[in-house]
Amino acid sequence: MASLTKTTKIASFSFHKFLLNLLKSNELGHYVEYLDFQEFTAVGLGKSVESIFKIPNLTSVTLLKCLQLCSLNLKTLLLNESIDSDISFEVLDFIFNGLRNLKSLDFCGCSNENLITYFDRLTINNENLKLEKLSFHECLHLPTTIYSKILPFTPNLKRLDLSHTQITLKTLNQFLNKNIRLTHLSLRKCSHLGTFTEFMRFLRHPAICGTREDDLENEKDEKDNDKDDNSEKFQLRWLNIQQCFSSDVLTSEKLNNILDIIASEAPALRYLNLNGFANLNGEHVRKITESFKELESLNMSDVNLNFSDPHDLSIIKELNALKNLTFLDVSSSVWSFEKLKNIITELDSVQAIEIKPFLSDKLSHLLTFSRIGESGEYSEEYWRAYNNKGTSRRCWIHKVKSVEESILIDNYETEQAGGRLVEWDINSGDLLLNKVKKVDWLGLASVKINCCEDIDYSLQDEDFGNDLCVRGLYKYYSLKV
Repeated sequence: MASLTKTTKIASFSFHKFLLNLLKSNELGHYVEYLDFQEFTAVGLGKSVESIFKIPNLTSVTLLKCLQLCSLNLKTLLLNESIDSDISFEVLDFIFNGLRNLKSLDFCGCSNENLITYFDRLTINNENLKLEKLSFHECLHLPTTIYSKILPFTPNLKRLDLSHTQITLKTLNQFLNKNIRLTHLSLRKCSHLGTFTEFMRFLRHPAICGTREDDLENEKDEKDNDKDDNSEKFQLRWLNIQQCFSSDVLTSEKLNNILDIIASEAPALRYLNLNGFANLNGEHVRKITESFKELESLNMSDVNLNFSDPHDLSIIKELNALKNLTFLDVSSSVWSFEKLKNIITELDSVQAIEIKPFLSDKLSHLLTFSRIGESGEYSEEYWRAYNNKGTSRRCWIHKVKSVEESILIDNYETEQAGGRLVEWDINSGDLLLNKVKKVDWLGLASVKINCCEDIDYSLQDEDFGNDLCVRGLYKYYSLKV
């Protein structure tokens, strides 16, 4: 690593050099606000596991030293399964007790059995952690008792990702701070939650869709204030409850109850994931359309609608009332090109639609659809298949402005897949670089809460992030590609 910056991404081949620079001048660590270890992996280095252990790169000792030298202003720490065996008790203790300014912490995929013992031994001495974003995404083996030790000490928490963990609703109801208001919550594939009755009680928790005491105290002042306020900033905006219950448990009536509670207290939702629930029907789609006007990403892969039926298509067309809706997942209900075409021609604002890989394999790489405008004139739209060069487990079809733009995105996707060709100008000898263009909707397709903090990128979205937040191992977890 040539220099230290506020946004520091670390790879295994550069970590030793990075640490040496810190050791030579301890003050350099004061400039580090962001540590991202998502690229720290032996994959692609051409080394055996034994040789990796012998090189002076990341160990529990060097990781602890790195955190100590960067502790003064470190705000974001992104860890993952690649280094979970290097998280010792001393490292864990320092993360929660030594990093006083830490706002964002991600343990994505960390399921090392030793971590369970370390968390059991952990005592948090700081009763007011500054943590605003906390992720245990895909930490499969950590028991729910771990969260009961951490959640009471997070009075500033705004984003909580517990996707595919052993968390229970009893733990959440008892230990989640009642004075916070979460803006992002993921309980995706949490099979140990408990009963639906407990889930309804949890939704009414002050941190989710309930009412806090300070909200009641300020209610009169808000009514007397004619100016626009930013109260929506403190409402739930991102919710993923994909397959947290079986379809037998989550009946149509119970889905109605869930949507009613969320709509009454969190109408500013921008992301909603209801994948896996076959009892989702047209009535629910109408309720979503009427209740969540700010929605940008809607995931309802198993919705019980027939996209060859004019009546059901008219229900989907009502989604045009959601002017910001950009991403739509109805993949399990769209298994033919004809149904896909019907959806595309009915929707106006949607830019990307998730489809199943078997359908993507049958499509041309670039499709052209005709649309009749309000004036009765025909216009052509171009839609491109996005499937990571055929290697994705998830696939999308997305709108492009022209054939030329599609080619630029092709170049980018080829580059991301490691297939970039090096070309030289035969006359000048200059290196030829293919122009590329990135898609801007990947954050909307993510199943993982963005935990990046204080990254000054022009494309950074407050709620969803961008392609810089869904890359490497985090791209695998967020997009399952």
